[in-house]
Amino acid sequence: PFSVSDRVVSEAACAEAWFAQQEQHHPAWRFVRSALREQPGIWQSVRERSIECLRTQSEASDRLRMTSEYLVVAVKKPAEA
Repeated sequence: PFSVSDRVVSEAACAEAWFAQQEQHHPAWRFVRSALREQPGIWQSVRERSIECLRTQSEASDRLRMTSEYLVVAVKKPAEA
C-alpha cells in the first residue's frame, strides 16, 4: 500500500459564488439538490447554512479561501499464486 497526503486550496470572490459553482457542477451537491427537489425549503436551508459556514471559516477576509487536506491510500490485492 502507498499513500499520498496533500492540500487543495479553493478560492472564489465570495462564499455565494463558490457555492453556486459547486451546486451546479459537483456531483455530491448536484445529488443533494436533486434529492431535495420536492422539499425546496430544506434545500434552501442547507444552502444558506453551508454558505454561512464557508463565510465564517474562510482563511481570507476579502474573498473565500479554503485549504483542504486529503489523503489518498491505494491498496492492491496480492496476485494469486
